[in-house]
Amino acid sequence: MRFDIRNYFKTGKTPYTAQFSEDFSTENFDGSVIREPVTGSFQAVPTADGVVMQLTIAAETDAECARCLTPIHQSYNFSVDYFVKERELDDPDFELPLDEKGCLDIRELVYQELIFKIPRVLLCSPDCQGLCPICGKRKAAPRRCLKMAVPKRKQSKARRDKRRSNVWKLEAPTLVKCPQCGELKVPHQVCGKCGYYKGVEVVKVSKEA
Repeated sequence: MRFDIRNYFKTGKTPYTAQFSEDFSTENFDGSVIREPVTGSFQAVPTADGVVMQLTIAAETDAECARCLTPIHQSYNFSVDYFVKERELDDPDFELPLDEKGCLDIRELVYQELIFKIPRVLLCSPDCQGLCPICGKRKAAPRRCLKMAVPKRKQSKARRDKRRSNVWKLEAPTLVKCPQCGELKVPHQVCGKCGYYKGVEVVKVSKEA
């Protein structure tokens, strides 16, 4: 639906009224769905300083509670008033939606007002407690499932099996005979008894009396 507001400034002498019915079933309203057509009326009245316009909107929305997912049906019936001067039509910051021909886009205007009117977060009631994390049902009165004992440090089966596996078993280190003194030592390391490594004295070992 279009309203030629530029032409109305020049030739409009009497009030203009039109009814509309627009389909917004494919539009997204932050989780709310409008399945039925949005109805209403648009009225323009010329004055000495400009044009007074009134947009009346009636819409039905379906949504879900943001906490407990309960279906919510809401009805909206409101009016919005505008006052426009002719010189404002050429302003690049003009807020009302105009098409390429300079006509007022009523459908886009209705969409913008619904975006502002419909809340982004809906609750079935102000004191809604949401869903139970244990049973997944809606919290109402104190539920029996909330009193179940839950171990504070319960370990998973994977953690238990990893603890019991052979990964954590200790093995004796491999020992070889030192060619210098004949004492057992770890291979590729200095002998702790004589201080020799590959026939060279690397560490001086004090000899106890």
